[in-house]
This record gives sequence, structure tokens and C-alpha cells, in this order.
Amino acid sequence: LVNMVFTSWQNSYEEARQQRAEANRMRDMLMNQKEEARRVLEKNLGMSLVGVIGSAFKDWQAHYHEEAKVRSLMNRAEERMKSWQTKKKGESMVVIDRMSKDQNMAFLAQMFMVWYLTKEFYRALGNYEDEKQIFVAYINKQKQRSRSALER
Repeated sequence: LVNMVFTSWQNSYEEARQQRAEANRMRDMLMNQKEEARRVLEKNLGMSLVGVIGSAFKDWQAHYHEEAKVRSLMNRAEERMKSWQTKKKGESMVVIDRMSKDQNMAFLAQMFMVWYLTKEFYRALGNYEDEKQIFVAYINKQKQRSRSALER
């Protein structure tokens, strides 16, 4: 009877030990899977962040070049205006009719130049506002994706 109880107890102990070993293996496997999933998520989020930073830099670069272009147009227009003014000062005023015609043509040229510069300025400003809205929407979308990925 003692031998039978001892054998039964030994079998129960072996089963419990095997079950604990199996549970430990399963726990380790789940922990490894969890760590792997976390590494993959961090990698993907890192690549998204790099993409957002790159996009922001490209938008800033485009904005900078556009501003430089507008400044260049304004400087060229000012230079043309100055050269035109010096040209006009240097001309002699022989005939009043000729002077009147020249002034009318100069005014018309100046008017078209101002109109053209104003049109280019507003076009450039409109492009900047559109790109800014697109960039803000993209950043918000990336933030939302990151939040939903972290909540999972």
C-alpha cells in the first residue's frame, strides 16, 4: 500500500513538473513573440517618422526656394525700374508730344509690370497655402496612425 501511494505520488509529481515545464516553455515563446512584435512596430514607426521628417524638410525646402524666387523677381523688377528711371532722366526733352507719349508708354509698362508682379506674388502665396494645408493633413494622419498602432 505504501509503495502504491508512493508511486502514485511520484507520478503526480512528474506530471506537475512536466506541466510546469510546458507552461514555462509556452510563456517564453509568448514573451519572444511579444518582443518580436514590439521590435517590428518600433521599426515601422521609426520609418514613418523618418518619412514625416523627410516630407517636412522637402516642404520647407520648396517653400524656401519659392520665397527666394519671389525675392529674385522683386529685385529684378526693382532693378528694371531703377534702370528705366535713370534712362528716362538721361533723355532730353525735345518735343512735348514725344515726352507725353513716352510718359504714357512708361506708365503703361509700369502698370503691366506691377500687375505681373502682383499676379506672380499671389500665385506663389496661393501655392504655399495649399502645400501647407496638405502638409498639416499628412502630419495629422501620421499622428493618428501612430496612436492607433500604439493602442493596439
